[in-house]
Amino acid sequence: MSSLTSSRVSGVVTGTAISVGVAATGILAKLAFAGFSAAANAAVKTIAASSNHQGKVLANSELRLKQSAIASQTQVQLSQYGLTGIEALKVETFATVVNTGYAIADQQQVMQNVQQIITASTVQQVNSLRQQCTQVLEANNKQVLVQSLTIACQNASLKTGFSQITTQNRQGKIRVIAKNYTGQALVSEIDVANQVQISTETVGITDGSCNAIIAQFEKALEEEGVIRQGTPDRKFTGGICKLSASQEFARNGVAPKQADSDKTAKSTKANAEVPRRQTQSVEKARQH
Repeated sequence: MSSLTSSRVSGVVTGTAISVGVAATGILAKLAFAGFSAAANAAVKTIAASSNHQGKVLANSELRLKQSAIASQTQVQLSQYGLTGIEALKVETFATVVNTGYAIADQQQVMQNVQQIITASTVQQVNSLRQQCTQVLEANNKQVLVQSLTIACQNASLKTGFSQITTQNRQGKIRVIAKNYTGQALVSEIDVANQVQISTETVGITDGSCNAIIAQFEKALEEEGVIRQGTPDRKFTGGICKLSASQEFARNGVAPKQADSDKTAKSTKANAEVPRRQTQSVEKARQH
């Protein structure tokens, strides 16, 4: 009889290509800059031409740092155009929107916010609308991030041999529950309340393979574009389910045939970012 074993892996993730949504640069051609001076329009064209979105979706905390740097760079760049104070503020806002790297789920919503900034008549209006626009951009980016991480977890579960997949939204956390043909499960929770975090653990493993399964799942996540920063931290959890999703799954009657040798393993990642590339394996599995 084997003893209970389980483990947890944690690590910060830097990010990779977007799998759902579009980049904020996609709104460029649809905006109207009527009322801008010739100098302001020239500045907008220069910013649009220099936009170099790399197809990544980053956590909002990372984007805030990037946005601050872009705003500073733009202020220096705009000094050569001799813009009025309000025009410079509008163009600076435009630059941060298209160059920061926000992923957009609802283009129309973002366009409306940016267009309101372009047509605002006072500096006070621009500053107020800038704050609103940032909130909209971060909400869109968060939505894309969660959707992309969900897809990554689904595909990684499939690659690890757990093909019966259900997805739930419970109290702001996304659960990806994947079972194999024996009823064993790989349960993931995606939490973006503070740092973006994926936590995954096995349920019902009786052959001592929990650590190997977690390692395979981690590798599959990397193949899906989820990239950690630094060395992962793995800890034993004593064979007891730690995630609320796993505990609920086990309480609902899913348990190993040999309960005394049940094993669980847990992996955790923070500040997760995700790929543009999306495999079709999830849809294929659902069709069977």
